[in-house]
Order: sequence, then structure tokens, then C-alpha cells
Amino acid sequence: MERQLYALVVGAGVVGRATTETLAHHGFAVSAYDVRPSALEGLSATPLVDPGVARHWDLIVVCVPTPTVDGAMATGPLSDALDFTRKQLAQSAGSFTVVAVRSTLVPGTTASLVVPAVTAAAPEGQVGVCYWPSFARERIAREDELNPRLAVFGTDGREQTGELMRKCVSRHGCPVHVVRFEEAELAKHSANLFNALKISYFNAVDDWARALDGRGQPVADIVAAAAEASWNPAYGTRVGTPFGGACLPKDLEGLLQELRRRGLPHVSLLEAIRDVNAAVGARTAVNLDG
Repeated sequence: MERQLYALVVGAGVVGRATTETLAHHGFAVSAYDVRPSALEGLSATPLVDPGVARHWDLIVVCVPTPTVDGAMATGPLSDALDFTRKQLAQSAGSFTVVAVRSTLVPGTTASLVVPAVTAAAPEGQVGVCYWPSFARERIAREDELNPRLAVFGTDGREQTGELMRKCVSRHGCPVHVVRFEEAELAKHSANLFNALKISYFNAVDDWARALDGRGQPVADIVAAAAEASWNPAYGTRVGTPFGGACLPKDLEGLLQELRRRGLPHVSLLEAIRDVNAAVGARTAVNLDG
């Protein structure tokens, strides 16, 4: 029989609360801490009321906000949470602990901020680090975390880290992707921005339709049913390959020029699509020549 695993969740916002539920579901004994004691109300996890008591955590999960301030990610709440985590590690009564961060981090943050902060607090080799992004939807985060489509772990490459993190999702049966820190951080941002891109694209289509005395929603409905990129999730996801063929390049250029001629908005969206494709095509050509 495996020993009981103990987890501490730092931050009891939307993701933190959902994380306590999923860890309990996977057999962890879960405690939670938040600088706002009222945030712990209604949690199934045990509130950490005396952080100064020495105890061992197998897993510490940081789930604090990382707001954008003046165009950059503010690290204040994260740094405070890492300070708290470092104190927990310094007084840990056990051996190996994994510190996993679920906050949305710009690429490079785990390596530059999280790793130095936590590894300095424990003997060498006693701390593992993981970036564990959440892809849960805010309004139903608990349900999404208990039934995830996938799990992503950006790890330090340690076998112990990977083994423990897999236990966090062992009963889900979902696909697990173990990647580098920066890949996991970029995947989180890219997933959110893909949603934003799709919303913006169809709003652009609506503006074009209105300018042409049409209706945007019928056009959007047709595109959603007809375009392979809408009904085939794998379409277009093989990286490093530009689009070509008889239709895509000419149709992009044709609509782009017509929008310019009519003075319609959002031409920069199509220009960006064309420019990215041209850059990928040029890089591919160089690689083939080389």
C-alpha cells in the first residue's frame, strides 16, 4: 500500500479551489492557504491555519493571480507566494517535494523566477519544479479540472518530478504531455490566444459582411460547417509547413485587395496571415536548399 501523499495549495481563487478538488479526487490529503482567510470558506481542503508548524509536503501547488500591469505580467503575487513556499520548504520535515505553479506565466518565468526561488530553500536534489497550466474554463473550472481533456506538465526533467505529477491526474485517463518549462508556458498562452483569435476573426467577418450589406452570422455559420479547420481539430497544426495549393494563397490575396479597395477594416489580420506564411515558406525553402 502506498503511503499517503500530502499537498498544499497556495491561493484559493478559481484555479486554486478547483485544484484542491482534483488533488483530493486523486487521493492526496490536501491543505490550502490564502492570504485572505475568507477565501478558504467552503473548501473541502483543510485550511492551513498555522504556517509556522514544520510539516512535510509532497506537493506544493501555487495558484495565484498574475495580472497584466502597464503591459507586462505583474509578479508581485507570485513572488509573495514563492516566499511563502520557500518558508514551507525550509521547515519541511520530509524529503523530496515538488513545487508546481498553475498561475499563467509568460514564457521564461518558471526558469528565471520560480526555479531559483524554490531550489535555494532546500538541500540540493530535494525539490522538483513543475509548471502545470490549467486549461479549465472559469465558469466551470471545477468540472473541467475533474474531467480534463489533457494534462500538461513542464518539468525540470527529474524522474521523481514526473512521477509525482502523473499521480495528480492518474485517475482521469486523459492524455499527458510532459514538456519543457517554456513549452508549457507558451502552450497555455497560445491556447487562450487561439480562442481570442477565433473570436476576433469571426467578428472581422461580421464587419466585412455588414459593409457589403450582408449579415455576418449566416456567413459565420457556413464557415463553421464548411471550413476543414473548423471541424478537423488536427487541420493546420503540423508546424513548419506553409499553406499553398490552388485556393488559399490566391483567395487570401483576392479578398485582401478587395478589402483595401473598399477601405474596409481589419486588413491587418489578413496581412499578418500572409506575412507569417511567407516567412515559413522562405525558411522552408532555405532548409530545402541547404
